[in-house]
Amino acid sequence: ALHLAPSGKQQDQLEDFETEFEEQTEPYSDRLKRLLTASLYAFRAHSEYIAYLFVILDVILNGSILSLVYAFLLFTWGLLSIPWPSRKFWLTMIFYTMVVLVVKYAFQFYDIPYWANHFEEDSGLYPPRIIGILFRSNFFANVVWDLLLLISLLFHRGLLKESGLWRDTHSEKLTSNFFVQIWYDVKRFVTRLVNPDITLGAADYYVVMVFFDILCFLTIIFGFSSFGIGIEGQSVETVANFFQTNNIPVSFVILLLAQFISMLIDRAIYLRHSLWGKFVFHLLLLVLWHVWLFFVLPSDNITRKPFTDNIAAQCIYFFKACYFIVSALQIVAGYPTRILGYFLGSNDSTISGLSFQVYRAIPLLSELREGMDWMFTETTLGIMHWLTVKEIYAQVYLVKVRRTWEKNYKRHFGTPQPLWFKLTLGGLMLFVLVLLIWGPLLVISIINTSNQPNSPVGVSINLRLNGFQSLVEMTVEQQSITTLSPDEYNKFRRDFSGTPVFPVFNNEFRKGNFRRVLFRGDSTSLWTISPPARLSLVTELESVMAKNRSVTLEFSWSISRTPTTGLALEAVSGSTSRKLRSSDITTILEFIEVLQDPGLNQTVSLPNLYPLIILAPATGKSRNFSELSQFLSNEDLSSNVSCNAVLNIPENSANDTITEWWGLFQNSSHVFD
Repeated sequence: ALHLAPSGKQQDQLEDFETEFEEQTEPYSDRLKRLLTASLYAFRAHSEYIAYLFVILDVILNGSILSLVYAFLLFTWGLLSIPWPSRKFWLTMIFYTMVVLVVKYAFQFYDIPYWANHFEEDSGLYPPRIIGILFRSNFFANVVWDLLLLISLLFHRGLLKESGLWRDTHSEKLTSNFFVQIWYDVKRFVTRLVNPDITLGAADYYVVMVFFDILCFLTIIFGFSSFGIGIEGQSVETVANFFQTNNIPVSFVILLLAQFISMLIDRAIYLRHSLWGKFVFHLLLLVLWHVWLFFVLPSDNITRKPFTDNIAAQCIYFFKACYFIVSALQIVAGYPTRILGYFLGSNDSTISGLSFQVYRAIPLLSELREGMDWMFTETTLGIMHWLTVKEIYAQVYLVKVRRTWEKNYKRHFGTPQPLWFKLTLGGLMLFVLVLLIWGPLLVISIINTSNQPNSPVGVSINLRLNGFQSLVEMTVEQQSITTLSPDEYNKFRRDFSGTPVFPVFNNEFRKGNFRRVLFRGDSTSLWTISPPARLSLVTELESVMAKNRSVTLEFSWSISRTPTTGLALEAVSGSTSRKLRSSDITTILEFIEVLQDPGLNQTVSLPNLYPLIILAPATGKSRNFSELSQFLSNEDLSSNVSCNAVLNIPENSANDTITEWWGLFQNSSHVFD
């Protein structure tokens, strides 16, 4: 048999295929080994970020002036050095860390009694704590983060020496005066930093800075009680309490507004490519945030809580520290020339397209951005033309996303839409629209508790005549508030038989919707009216007959309960009143006789004093349920209850200590008799 030998090209292809096959079938352990090796190289190449992390953790967990020096050295010197932090910076950090360890160790042997005698130890600004020299029984716990920072600094120094980067960058000496030389070095450092010709290459870190700003914004919203914001000086636990009480503290609004304005200023600087503005704004935010978090917030007038005990403040500092790192990288790198594109429009994927549409759907957000872009960008376009161009750009991008989607899913023009696609997307759209139309009504009907029994826990009544001291005050609690028995409910229901309201009564009102309230009759408070006021009351009653005037008899009630939802009030109240005129001469004369000669124990007739059925809604005022009571078919019952009032005086009361109280007793037919 004859066999054809492969050509040289075919042989090379075969060897490449065998090599690729061996790489694809390489054992998993070798891949893991390469991953660990690559991670180690990445760790060695960026070991300075480990030191940065320990600087931030040291500031967060110590919260002292000694640790704040680390932050200011890092954010104002180390991260702003071009092209990387100098040898002098790392030596300064190492030397200062050693000094901090020595200072903390020294104060473990000597505690200054002056602090304890003049300051409260639980204060947020207790001097030893805020300085960083607070005595602790466990010394290692006091310096553990400083030790870890020192280890990370020494480790990074070793890597720099190993790679040959541990070199001095000698500065030009102009004078032997130390302070003059420092001023020259600082001026040279800042001039070099803000010079756009001496940068590491333009880069755009704005999106990352906005991300950390949003995290700070959310931390303020959901952790605002940790920033000393409350109602009338009290700490509030949930945002909902602000809106339930219709009381949004001004300090809360100011804090959110300050964070929002800082984001707008950052955006304006970004649009103007101003390195000077960014550098000044970076330093200003650095000072303001550290002063507020470490000195203002823990003060006795705000939280009286140390920074190290304030979790929300520690979280917001971590996010702000990350922001300062990225901000420093932006200053060092410089701003790019073209910055008006959309971050979400960087690719044509479906997820990016949906995210872009969500961004545009947020009210006023896109308009705010476009307005700022027009303000701080050199352009010949007017504001309306600018918005039109941006709208065209957005629509073109969305069309591009749709074309990319059609290409990925291999859909050709002129072909019908697949049924599964129409059912899924169309069904989802239809469901959302139906939910938007009928959802609010459904939610209201579900959470509406007006037809749900909410048993009262207390009922109070008050009877007052023409604004004088109350005649009757009574209060009963749950033992006098009873539900209707089946026989009582059936009898009550029969009273409405044959009336137009009877079908509604059967459908809407069950036995649990009614409560029967029984009062003892005698007022729970004494009637201690003064003699001049008593005489004045008699005079006003007599003027009704003589001068055809009127007096007001007011009956009021208050019903308290334990609401099951936030929509129901804890207490509802109502009242009914009637004018006593000359036509009510019997009641007026009885009142005059009782007031002038209370020892006769005469009664006062009070017809139609209060409603038979009272409605206690979830919200609003309680009132006479006339819609139901007016259809009572029982001729012996009336929609209002008539009573007799009796002024009681003990038989053995002395003349100089007259004790009186009123009694109120029903004289009309009872519902369940």
